[in-house]
Amino acid sequence: MTLKEKLAGDLKAAMKAKETIRLETVRMLSAALKEREIEKRGSGNPVAPEDELAVLSSAAKKRKESIDLILRFVHAKQQGLLTHLFVMGCLSQRYEDQLRKEIPEIKEVVAID
Repeated sequence: MTLKEKLAGDLKAAMKAKETIRLETVRMLSAALKEREIEKRGSGNPVAPEDELAVLSSAAKKRKESIDLILRFVHAKQQGLLTHLFVMGCLSQRYEDQLRKEIPEIKEVVAID
């Protein structure tokens, strides 16, 4: 089973289980993989397993960096270095409810279209 097939199965399972976070994560990974396929198509080379692994690693790293950055600013606000904490971007917009619940220091989530 290819990664693309696995993601398609995970997407269906997340939809059936109504698992929003999992669904959005699988969609993000599928889109990143599709972008890599388009890049590779221009060179005439198929997407290799190493390319798929690179896509997954990159997506995980970006997500972790986003979360770490938000938490650093939360810590700065708790120390009194910031008066307001605004977060913006796709990650924060996608998980706004969860962020607000888990990080009450966030004053506003700004959507980016």
